Amino acid sequence: MDELGITSNEAIMIGDSLSKDIKGAQAANIWFNPNCKENMLNIVPDYEINDLREVIDLLDFLNKEN
Repeated sequence: MDELGITSNEAIMIGDSLSKDIKGAQAANIWFNPNCKENMLNIVPDYEINDLREVIDLLDFLNKEN
């Protein structure tokens, strides 16, 4: 984010690892869970998607919220 000159309010994190991607994200985070795994960790993503095509609708939704 520093290199891009943006803040965490202007970014999202999309990752498939709860412990590596989602836990450390300072921005809104989206868990990419294509195999519909059960969340066995005490890590709660802001959003969960099972298909990357869902990102477009989710980004539209988030844009309308702001």
